[in-house]
Amino acid sequence: MDGIQRYGGLGAQYNPVVIDDDDNLRDIAIRTRRIDEEAQTGRQLAEWAAAQNDHRAGRNEREDSTQSDELDREERIEDALEQDIAEIIDLTGDDNPVSVFSPRPVPREEPGEVGSCNLPSGLVVEPGMTVEVNEIIEPHGIQFVRVKSIIRPGGGSEIFFRGWGYSRTRHLDGMLPRQLNEVALVAEIRCPDPARLGNQGLVDVTASNVMRVRELRVTNTPFPEHRFDLDEYMSKGRDWVDNHAPLVCRYRYDVHYNGNNAKPCEWELVKIGEREADPSYKMLDEQNLNRWRGGKVPGGSHNPGGFSKPVFDLDSESPTTNIRRSSLSPGQRYTAGDVFAGAGGASRGIERAGVNLVFAVDHWDHAAQSLRANFPNSCIHNMDVTDFITSEDTRCDVDILHLSPPCQFWSPAHTVAGKNDDNNIAVLFSCRGLVEKFRPRIFTVEQTFGILSPKFTEFFNTFIHGFTEFGYSVRWKVLPLANYGVPQLRRRLIMIGSAPGEQLPPFPPPTHSKDGTGGLQPWATPQSVLTTTISPTLTHPLHQPHLSKQYDPPKPPWDPTKLARTITTNGGQNYHWTGARDFTLLEYAVLQGFPTWHRFRGRYVKKQIGNAFAPSVVRVLYEHLVDWLLVQDGFDAGAHRRARLAELLGGGPDLVTLDDDDHHYHHHGNEEEEEGEGEDELVYLGPAGPGSPPPDNRRLSEVVRELNRVAKEEDQGDDVMDWEGLDDLSDTETLRDVMDVVDMDGIDLTMDVEVDLMMDGGENGTAGDPYVLSD
Repeated sequence: MDGIQRYGGLGAQYNPVVIDDDDNLRDIAIRTRRIDEEAQTGRQLAEWAAAQNDHRAGRNEREDSTQSDELDREERIEDALEQDIAEIIDLTGDDNPVSVFSPRPVPREEPGEVGSCNLPSGLVVEPGMTVEVNEIIEPHGIQFVRVKSIIRPGGGSEIFFRGWGYSRTRHLDGMLPRQLNEVALVAEIRCPDPARLGNQGLVDVTASNVMRVRELRVTNTPFPEHRFDLDEYMSKGRDWVDNHAPLVCRYRYDVHYNGNNAKPCEWELVKIGEREADPSYKMLDEQNLNRWRGGKVPGGSHNPGGFSKPVFDLDSESPTTNIRRSSLSPGQRYTAGDVFAGAGGASRGIERAGVNLVFAVDHWDHAAQSLRANFPNSCIHNMDVTDFITSEDTRCDVDILHLSPPCQFWSPAHTVAGKNDDNNIAVLFSCRGLVEKFRPRIFTVEQTFGILSPKFTEFFNTFIHGFTEFGYSVRWKVLPLANYGVPQLRRRLIMIGSAPGEQLPPFPPPTHSKDGTGGLQPWATPQSVLTTTISPTLTHPLHQPHLSKQYDPPKPPWDPTKLARTITTNGGQNYHWTGARDFTLLEYAVLQGFPTWHRFRGRYVKKQIGNAFAPSVVRVLYEHLVDWLLVQDGFDAGAHRRARLAELLGGGPDLVTLDDDDHHYHHHGNEEEEEGEGEDELVYLGPAGPGSPPPDNRRLSEVVRELNRVAKEEDQGDDVMDWEGLDDLSDTETLRDVMDVVDMDGIDLTMDVEVDLMMDGGENGTAGDPYVLSD
């Protein structure tokens, strides 16, 4: 059967033979050449950045210099690529994320609608039908329009079809599998208001530009269900199928714009859901999820008091997504894994968001030591990611998977020319294999935004393809981390993905803005963060300013009320704003979003800090994802936080309600609810009724003291790092001199520091209780 590939594992009763011949040798050769060219460009950029580092350092090399320079090199590459990226991506939202959106202006007066239109061929077109156009509509390669309305502007003779545009997947540059007659809905979104999305992304085509009427099937079923008939392909050939057989849409590609800006700011490839599918071609979203990962455990798969394995009735015809559940099981939480975890930046944020960290993976010995010191109840895998993927011993279930892959877009691309080039994406990035192995409900990715450069389009699109080939929805955006409380000029590419049958979460709303507009907090600054987090009397082995590198003559002072430069593995050319000294390692860690009690082990601590995904940002992200999953599972958002606080207060899981801003606490009994408006007192109503005792008031300070006790127990006998690692820190020469004459092995490094809990969404909670209260 020439030109046809059979994939028995993908077949279905509707189409047992999968035809995947929407590729040809010419397209394969073009993509292979592009990847080779992009790899060469990346190598040249890496060589240039390394030469810049060598020049700056005076070629003063030491052990692990390649690793410790990696992030500085990445920053230099990002700087070099930023101009190219800014030409195609809107980065102007950095200073103020609260933008005013307005609909794209209509270039002509509002037209009148007509009920139908006769084409020259004699076919009658009505709303709801799909037409194929003669001239493809750029820039997204739209070739088909499902008509929403037929309009005659100003009562003239010209007829327009207005509707949703669809592009063949082969025209989306490899982000979706290239399969014959598979299309994606393409829409440009300029207004985030859901009430107005129905009119977003519509395109107009003239009746004279219509070639023919096509059948379009919008479905949420997996490929290849509901495709064209195999007999027609065999008898009439590929060209006939391409021009006349039914089209199938399984994805929506949305491109978001900030108001009327001409450049996009966010993208999403969304798997069609049950509500969007045509009635004749839909299935339950839960059945989709069950096919992929065996269902879900509502409320989280860490469930000591109940089921921890998903249960789903394959024969059920009734959705359960609208079922409202009363409360979580005691101790129930969502679970997560962290791959390329480093010293635990993402892991710390995940844990502080109330998610159970099942495992963390990193191949670097020093980072793995830090992971073990901070997460004793999690499985820490110190191994190569390829071995981790292939090992049967590492298989487990997680609800959420985080990935911070080292960006290798400047490394050689080991691709194999041939029909299965797109299926070999695991050779480019291991994230595809990780998602395939763990099949999470949600995944997150943190990555350098340099990969969005036009120089690396084929690499990035292949990376996206690794998720969509399994039916995952994906959204991505370059986020300024200052909008989430990090006092740096740091931007990262953040991605969120959702499994087949799961709704795709949006990005969390910003918590900060440059000037505090839109009801947000002003940007955190180095001065505000360090002065409120690190006490002048703090005794801490990573915070000894007099041992930090001193500058003689001093460096130019800078304004600490402005954002710091991006912190990298070598500090990112940052230093204390006085100009007299370098930051201490604790100051670097706090500026990177770590709590002061996070432990660093091994050596090269500054690299461990600079290489981390800011824990404070991860916490915001994962609290948002937890709330999203709770709503999808039939609970109220915030149920996890209420349950945890209730446990601390000695009540049931439905005792406490936290407002969304976490500034007000309500306690429920049979009496009417009371509210504390920013007071330092927590009112416990208790059960009411005849003979009930009067309400008992518990000061919030008692809760804070209890949390401090938990923190001290957790830190007992452990310090934030091993003294042996101090020989590679910013507090350099003097510390080395001390270590030469002092035996550090006999020193008791136990710290007895009471944790000061602040209600600022900040960094001072405990691993035992990541929720922040104010006294």
